[in-house]
Amino acid sequence: MALGGSGRRPAGRCAPRTQTSDLDPVIHYTERMEHATSCGECGRRLPESSDLPVEQRQPCPNCGSLTRHFSRYASDTATTNDSLSVAVAMASGPRPWIELWHQVKHEYDELAAMYSGERGVTNQQEILSTINNFFVGCYSLKDHIRQDQGVPAAVRGQVETYLQGDAALTLCGDVANTVKHHTRQHGRTARLSDWATLPDGTVTAMFGVTDLSGSTTKYDALNLARDAMAAWQQFINDNGLI
Repeated sequence: MALGGSGRRPAGRCAPRTQTSDLDPVIHYTERMEHATSCGECGRRLPESSDLPVEQRQPCPNCGSLTRHFSRYASDTATTNDSLSVAVAMASGPRPWIELWHQVKHEYDELAAMYSGERGVTNQQEILSTINNFFVGCYSLKDHIRQDQGVPAAVRGQVETYLQGDAALTLCGDVANTVKHHTRQHGRTARLSDWATLPDGTVTAMFGVTDLSGSTTKYDALNLARDAMAAWQQFINDNGLI
């Protein structure tokens, strides 16, 4: 519709002007170190102080354990001088290694259930994802232990050497690095070469591990996973991490 007259805005009917505050909001950040306590058996976070005497601990409500894992992380709090101030606390530090350990144990249980037929699979991608997820997490555990400040420095310093000295964990690294990288420039290549869902619902899967000479060796995925879990459990037990 065309505007009447000159098209100018009628006097006294100017658009409302947006008022701005003379004092723009200022954001203040405060960083502090927080301590977290979790169950040493199941990994559940617990509302306990890290200096609580052992004899005063209450059983974990999830599993009943009295063992504990302690970690530290950075917490940032942001506040403004606005009338509607909001404080937000964000945990910016890495998660404790034990959380990944329990995730890896869960992934192993999923793999074992898939093998036994207890967990039905509907397609090949589900088989690939279940197996690859376990081996990537299992290998990544060494980085989480090495970087967790709640773990004694001596233990953090030896985890890489321990992994390199264990055949199963080294193969886990080959699988994980093959999954994560399109092309491996160094080291062995480890890919799933054979997998199948049998008529009874069970699953089998084999890795083909190829060395630099081109020679390939086959490994059963569940057997390799079982050996890797046993190796990590030995390291955890020997160093009193749980």
